[in-house]
Amino acid sequence: MPEPTPRNHPNIPDNPAGRPVILLTRPRVASERFAGQLEARIGGSARIVVAPLAEIVPTHAPVPDPDAFDFVVFTSENGAAMLGGAPRRLPCYCVGARTAEAAQGLGYEPAHVARDVSALIRHLLAHPPTGQGLYARGVQVSHPLAEALAEEGIRITETMLYRQAPQNWSGALVAEITGADVIAPLFSPHIARRFRASLEVSGLRAAAVALSPSVAAALGPDFRGEIHTCAAPDAESMCTAVEGLLDAWGKLEQAGSPS
Repeated sequence: MPEPTPRNHPNIPDNPAGRPVILLTRPRVASERFAGQLEARIGGSARIVVAPLAEIVPTHAPVPDPDAFDFVVFTSENGAAMLGGAPRRLPCYCVGARTAEAAQGLGYEPAHVARDVSALIRHLLAHPPTGQGLYARGVQVSHPLAEALAEEGIRITETMLYRQAPQNWSGALVAEITGADVIAPLFSPHIARRFRASLEVSGLRAAAVALSPSVAAALGPDFRGEIHTCAAPDAESMCTAVEGLLDAWGKLEQAGSPS
């Protein structure tokens, strides 16, 4: 199992007393990317540790030919990456700007970009595309998009091209952060459920910052810790929420303060 990756602000000791830990539990590539965004906002106020609870792996299912469809739906950039390039400028419907950028880079033409899956479903029901659609998705999804569309007569084929393979925290990681003030940004219901289970096994305590109400709900009503929800379901709002929590805890360094 890969060891957790610490990302430390220069000039700050590895784990000084009193410095909170930001525990990033998404798949490693996404966690590393968000770590860079967050580090630019909070500087050395906290120690950022990448400790994935899942990794993206292909299902090895047959990959459909996008050219056989009239439009494509992507709810994550992983779906776009696994489906691959479009032979023509096929219209696509996406969740999130990053997903749309990934799809556009592969030759698709974003027709609509929604902030979350629920908003995308509402848009597609209000403005139903014509023809046969393809939904390139993972095994674990938070909303039954295809079923919701099919009930209203929108023709769409699902293909499960990737899954989130479970990862576990090492004993070394648990020992390393036990006793620290831990903040965990959570980006999906699946990871939120994995996070809660991992806390129960490890005995760790943490405050959760959920990307959306559905992510917060996945932690359960009896979650033993603070739960904060982002104002909007995007990375910038997540950074703002984490920054605000550090400030509320009195742990946020002011710009230009001595390290």
